[in-house]
Amino acid sequence: MDGKQKWKYFGKGVEAEKAGNEFNDGLKASGQIRTYKKRSKTFGPTLTELVDAYLKSKAATLPAVSLRNTRYKFESVILPLVGHYKAMKLTPDILDRYVANRSKNVKMTTVHRELSDIQACLNWSVKRRLISHNPVHGYEKPSRDDAVIRPPSPEEIKAILAHAPEHLKRALTISYFTGLRPGNAELFRLTWGDVDMVSGYINIVSAKKGGIRERSIPLHPSFKKTLEKWHKSDNGRGHLVHYGKKRKPISTIKTTWASTKKKAGITRRLRPYDFRHAFATAILSSGGDLKATSEMLGHTRPDTTLKVYQHTNSAMHKANIDRLPDIDQ
Repeated sequence: MDGKQKWKYFGKGVEAEKAGNEFNDGLKASGQIRTYKKRSKTFGPTLTELVDAYLKSKAATLPAVSLRNTRYKFESVILPLVGHYKAMKLTPDILDRYVANRSKNVKMTTVHRELSDIQACLNWSVKRRLISHNPVHGYEKPSRDDAVIRPPSPEEIKAILAHAPEHLKRALTISYFTGLRPGNAELFRLTWGDVDMVSGYINIVSAKKGGIRERSIPLHPSFKKTLEKWHKSDNGRGHLVHYGKKRKPISTIKTTWASTKKKAGITRRLRPYDFRHAFATAILSSGGDLKATSEMLGHTRPDTTLKVYQHTNSAMHKANIDRLPDIDQ
């Protein structure tokens, strides 16, 4: 030991702190003078710091839409409530208070998902050795209260479309006749280059959810006539769903959907996504082929379709029973 100080800069963030601590431990093990800043008893990084590192690591593997949604959920909902806590100081009591707070405004299913995101971040941090263990491992999340949302009826669809501005009318019509996922992942990406009016198909690049990469949906006769009108109006150029005279691409329809639904006099829970459900439910309930329907929805396997649309089973069962020959004596 020569008495000279040794300095080394590792940057900022939990990964840098981890590297610094390992460097410090190496100096201590070799008997050298401790020159790295003495480790304070602060119980390590905050949950916010871990989430930041977690999201950065997922940037290369998660689809852009999933990453954006996960980041939004953490930054807008989770971290404002518990992000200031040191991760190693998290306790079941803290999570209990989180559940009580969130359950005032959202369903338990939503709270369940948020807690799963917290656990995923903590487990990842353990694997990366950013923390020694998950302090709330095994925490019993609240039971999910998933409610089956009945797809819009033909009457509700007509009422909504009658009050919808043009861009929303297009978005919902396309969702109903193709079963695609409404939003940036599929619907808002559609351009006229994806429509083959001659062959009668619309090509959909699937969202990155592990299913088929792209799929071609036959055009319903009524939908084809509507597309022909839109095609003439748009001169066959640009996005199918756009806004204003300048035909700006759409990124969200949440606000417009809420006001239109209110004008249509519909008070029950209903989402634009349920127009996709209406597509699948109508086909399956009328005896449509399960495998073909699954492929049009972009699902990986037919059993995924059955799981998601299990509420159609009763109608499918009744349709099958009606096919039995009568043996009345």
